[in-house]
Amino acid sequence: MVPTSYCLSCDRKVEVGADVRRCPVCGAELVQTFDPDGDARAPAARSVLVVDDDEDIRHALRLLFEVEEFEVVGEAANGTDAVWLAASCRPALIVLDYAMPGMTGEQTAVLLRKILPEARIVAFSAILDEKPPWADAYLNKDRIGEIAPLLARLVASGAAAAEAAS
Repeated sequence: MVPTSYCLSCDRKVEVGADVRRCPVCGAELVQTFDPDGDARAPAARSVLVVDDDEDIRHALRLLFEVEEFEVVGEAANGTDAVWLAASCRPALIVLDYAMPGMTGEQTAVLLRKILPEARIVAFSAILDEKPPWADAYLNKDRIGEIAPLLARLVASGAAAAEAAS
């Protein structure tokens, strides 16, 4: 099976051989959306990718998640790194800051939805005051202590939806 890749630059899905690393249209690097052998890996239900430009926030979130038995599969300081990590780590949950250097949380979420549509995205921001349309849930950074219970609710609602679908 041919791996499907995604071009971050020209915003297109590209089906190319496993040895191709650049977009044939614009030459930008590609992000592979699943393993080269074609086996899509289901993300672990309690796996989390933390995306925030503040290292102290990332560290605090990692500690909170580990205490609550979530598996932090990656940390990113910007949207570009988040997209690459999400493609390789395939988290079930992504905690995404809105205001970061380079791509905003919204721009990052658009790309994350394309390469990992089953992931649940939590907007975690000091700037936003309500859930943005690109997120599955929202939490203000002033309420950081509530993040693990919020993720647990998302995991539970995802499990219930999967059970109802089967």
